[in-house]
Amino acid sequence: VTALAVLSCPATQPAKIEMQKVLEKKYGTVAALNKAWKSNYSDWNDFLARTDFEPKMENAKDDLLAFEKLFLEHYFKVCRDAVKAACPKALYLGCRFLTVENELTASVAYEICDVVSCNIYRSDVSFYAPPPGAKDKPMIIGEFHIARIDKGSPYGGLLEVPNAKEAAEAYKKYMISAIENPNIVGAHWFQWQDMFVTGRGDGANATCGFVSVTDNPDYALADACREVDGVDHVELDVVVGDVALVLGRQMRLELVEVPLGVDEQRAARLDARDDGEALGDVGGHVAGHEVGLVDVVRGLDGGVAE
Repeated sequence: VTALAVLSCPATQPAKIEMQKVLEKKYGTVAALNKAWKSNYSDWNDFLARTDFEPKMENAKDDLLAFEKLFLEHYFKVCRDAVKAACPKALYLGCRFLTVENELTASVAYEICDVVSCNIYRSDVSFYAPPPGAKDKPMIIGEFHIARIDKGSPYGGLLEVPNAKEAAEAYKKYMISAIENPNIVGAHWFQWQDMFVTGRGDGANATCGFVSVTDNPDYALADACREVDGVDHVELDVVVGDVALVLGRQMRLELVEVPLGVDEQRAARLDARDDGEALGDVGGHVAGHEVGLVDVVRGLDGGVAE
């Protein structure tokens, strides 16, 4: 409990000064606090000066948790305000938890963050749910990987498998569990390149990349990504509707090209710009998901890239 650590701080520590103010507002006198906590402070200055007393949770639990909540709220608000001051439209993603297990901390994060972030190194994330009563906010996985030990370093990272085939299967299991979890909106792989066998600053040297240290791709892992993303099975239909479909030209570099099927009669009403891009209100479905984005449908040599 953070509040217990604050009690061991010197009198000049800002959090301890704030705790003293909170307790004095609640109890009024040190005598009342001593009665509740079974403590023996002589006055409020003694409360600030003492670093050797720790109340039993059965006596001080409500006070300690109340201050803990204030402490957490202050932390998240200060960070959020700094982000919004620098970039008002940016989403504040919180502190990136390491698998949230403290319900009070998580509840405050869900209260203040735009999106809650969490590193989860487990075989799947179907278990994940916000704490009871938390605000309905999305969660993004800030970091995960599956590392193999059949090449490079013998260290298998934070989620180890023996070879490329099992790494690919583990990736699919993890990502499908994330996709099927209604609380999760994304997952970020760590990292693009295998770590060097000689290790980074802290010694970590996991073989956890999509490419090796010599830029050779892990094709089994790349194929697993395509399978999860449905790229090999996408049929893209574009029809005129009240929304537009984003197909940026840069996306041509990503993965594979797929056929473009267009409702020609309805798409004929699209206007054409001089640069050959078709503009208009376009609605459609990609891999069974309704498209609801606004931009330009671009012609890409007879195909488009997913």
